[in-house]
Amino acid sequence: MRKLICLLLMMMATSAAAAAVRTPAASVHRPNLDLSIYRRMYTTDEAVSLRLSSFNLHAVQFSVYRFDIDSVVPTSKATDDLGKPLALVDLGRTPRVRSFTFKVGKTYPDNWTEQEVKTKGLPAGCYLVAARGGGVEKRTWLLVSDVALVGKRSRQALVVWAVDARSGAPLAGAGLRTTDAAGAHLTGQTGDNGLCTLPAAPAAGPVWIHADWHGQPAVLLSGAPDGPPPYTVFVQTDRPVYRPANVVSYKAVVRRRVPDNGPGGFRYETYAGKPVTVEIRDSTDALIARKTLTTNAYGSVTGDLKLASEPVLGDWQIVTVLPLPGRALSSTRSHSSRSHMTFDRLVGSPSGSALATDDFCSYASFTVEAYRKPDFVVTVAADREHYVGGETVPFKIQAKYYAGQPVPQMRHMGTQCGLRAGGRFPAPQRSGDPGRRYAPIAIDQK
Repeated sequence: MRKLICLLLMMMATSAAAAAVRTPAASVHRPNLDLSIYRRMYTTDEAVSLRLSSFNLHAVQFSVYRFDIDSVVPTSKATDDLGKPLALVDLGRTPRVRSFTFKVGKTYPDNWTEQEVKTKGLPAGCYLVAARGGGVEKRTWLLVSDVALVGKRSRQALVVWAVDARSGAPLAGAGLRTTDAAGAHLTGQTGDNGLCTLPAAPAAGPVWIHADWHGQPAVLLSGAPDGPPPYTVFVQTDRPVYRPANVVSYKAVVRRRVPDNGPGGFRYETYAGKPVTVEIRDSTDALIARKTLTTNAYGSVTGDLKLASEPVLGDWQIVTVLPLPGRALSSTRSHSSRSHMTFDRLVGSPSGSALATDDFCSYASFTVEAYRKPDFVVTVAADREHYVGGETVPFKIQAKYYAGQPVPQMRHMGTQCGLRAGGRFPAPQRSGDPGRRYAPIAIDQK
């Protein structure tokens, strides 16, 4: 028995020693924190809300500094990552406007804690917020202002609208300063309507806009406008829906967009005497037909396709394929429409193919449906055959099932009938007889 007790004591001592050896490696990790912001701008009557992520911390010290955001935005490209420029700001030379300690509360070892930190009463201005704890410091920035900016940019001009962030009223006299991707600056001032129009930035890329209205700042990053597609294609068919074995007749009108200094930055040119490839695909995206046609003097092409007696039903696509400027038209490449729907766009090269095979594609659609025998018949009758100009012509429109019963809740397609009569067609009135509608038409005296 004594030997057994001694053995147990030796085993317990060994376990305690092993635990003591493991304690340093398994101890609580070093504290850490992260700081982010819910919104970049707050009005003067709102509390600023920050998101704090803390790790093995019981308290975090916050300091708020007033600083000039343009000091860390030498070019608009710098806005891609402001973390590094903010970390280099010398806070010893930056005026501090507020400091406070945030108590994290109950925490668990080696577990991140997410909390919202709020502070009220900051006057209008741009601020850098620093959070410190456990030897770690994180920074972010925000604006407190009652000014909001709205920007619209083309390749020729930049229009900025300054408004009150709460009421939406335009703000006159707001000073603007823009910075493009190359660091070039433009200045301007909003008029009585709150608008200011500035020339387009010579450099490509986004434009950083900084406004000041009576000491209240506002910022906006305006992205570069997309370049216009090289072509505009208008495709139409002789009707929207076809039955099996019908002939689909289509026409495509092509216009080329040429850069110009006029409104919009381009003008249209007739695409005459040029090759155009037209593909027709069924609803499963299978290629049914492909033709290479030459546009006429008006920049258009026409064609026909006879549908099979049992075609695939659904929405079909007409794909108009054009070469990109300076490149040859690919005559063998397939242009799938499955992911493009009805939008014009550039189709990139498949993996391993040459860039020169890229094409511009425009997509239009029509529907193929099976014949369905109608369940009812519609009749239209007038009181008499002849009417004098200025008279009102009453029509009786009746819908009956082939079994003889009236069609209830009939929807009256009176607009087409009115257009054929050349007169105004008011909303039809429901008669007391089921399946009947009464619709008077005023005939134009001319």
